[in-house]
Amino acid sequence: MRWRRASVCLAWAVAALFVATSAARLVPVVRDHLAATFDLMSEGPHMSTVKALERGDDIYDPRSFLDLPFYMTPYTPLYHVVVAALPQRAGNPFFTGRVVATVCMLAAAASLLFVAGRGQLPTALIALAAFFLIRAVTDNTAYLRSDALALCFSVWAVALVMRARSTRAAAAVGALCALGFAAKQSYVAAAAACCLYLLAADVRRAGWLVLGGAATGALCAAAAWATWGNGFWLAVTIPITDYPRDLQACLLHWRMMLAQPVFLAIVAIALAAIVPGWRVALRSPFLAYALLAWAAGAWVSTGVGAENHDLIEPVLATLLWIVFVARHRRETVALDWPWVLAVTVLAFAVAREMRNPDRASYSQTNPAATARYLEARAHDSGAARLRRRARSEAQPQELTDRPGLRERRRERRLDVHPGAVEHAARNDRAPGARHRSRALRRDPDGARRRQRGARSSRYPVGAHRPRGVRALRGRLPR
Repeated sequence: MRWRRASVCLAWAVAALFVATSAARLVPVVRDHLAATFDLMSEGPHMSTVKALERGDDIYDPRSFLDLPFYMTPYTPLYHVVVAALPQRAGNPFFTGRVVATVCMLAAAASLLFVAGRGQLPTALIALAAFFLIRAVTDNTAYLRSDALALCFSVWAVALVMRARSTRAAAAVGALCALGFAAKQSYVAAAAACCLYLLAADVRRAGWLVLGGAATGALCAAAAWATWGNGFWLAVTIPITDYPRDLQACLLHWRMMLAQPVFLAIVAIALAAIVPGWRVALRSPFLAYALLAWAAGAWVSTGVGAENHDLIEPVLATLLWIVFVARHRRETVALDWPWVLAVTVLAFAVAREMRNPDRASYSQTNPAATARYLEARAHDSGAARLRRRARSEAQPQELTDRPGLRERRRERRLDVHPGAVEHAARNDRAPGARHRSRALRRDPDGARRRQRGARSSRYPVGAHRPRGVRALRGRLPR
């Protein structure tokens, strides 16, 4: 009995050390990100969507994909709607979105404590600390991006599905899966894992899960369609139907993940946990969730613009599987050799990670960089004010105060453009005539005119043919 109590106390001490180490890295990064008043990296599209919602603009207008104001939103809108509905901080438009992301990331990680139960809380705290030591997680905790909200709904759906004993609870889990998809459409692994688990456990509850998810998803889609029209469907399906792939960048992201000792330790422990946990693998959704999350994350990471934040869900799903296996082996934590070996491997990886001197690998800014930015912006704002004041003081007097200036300017324009009078007179003699190019005026026989008319009947001969972006406007769906 004394050894059992001593082992539990020692496990809590080890867990506290892991949490303190993780907090020593996470807290300064979150503080610096929240204090930054500028776009950290790739926050601009999300911020543009939030501002467009505040103005009441159509965030899925196809015309905005190709012309100013350019704010293409290829994501489902739940996160942006939530951020736009909350109060904004004056002087820092990114603050509210980053706070929402931070709360959602912490809530998602808290699912580890829920799955572990009271007896395995030290194990769950160690897993939570390891999760926030993954560089992509540290970097994207306080980040204006929709992944954290989608992750929160998804992991809690998987964590609750084993306790969904009634049909109402199963329908609620399905609604959580649908809300995760409504935050970002790449988060489909949780819904698939929950469906597979309930199909093996109880087909009736599986039907209610599908019904709850379908009803919630249909309501969200109908509201978006009624608000933004067909452009919503075009935007949210572009990442699936028309998104280019960049395999070289994908390999680079994987090399960056494999260079992290904590990531390697988590993967090694998860693979080792399959041996004692294979008997309960089909009686829980966690192994299926981890495998499906890795498959979805690997596919999404091949897209152009993908980053390591697309692998946050697979990492958390893997840690959920590890914690579940630990609880299945023992209801209460004990210092047996598998636990000690796993914690030792993880501690060694954490020690290696904390020696990483490159803060830019897990943080987008620091206090010195933020101070330099604020100083440069204040300097630029002051210089702009001085230039505007100088231009206003150097403005000429009104034309009424300077007799003859208007006539002299008109004569100067006529001298510079001698064909202007002739061109205006010709247009006056032929009211309604379109402007003709020099080549057409040199073609009295009309041969070139007939050639152009045969080439395109959409635009009249001599009319201005729109090119580039303007030529595509008429082809875009309304």
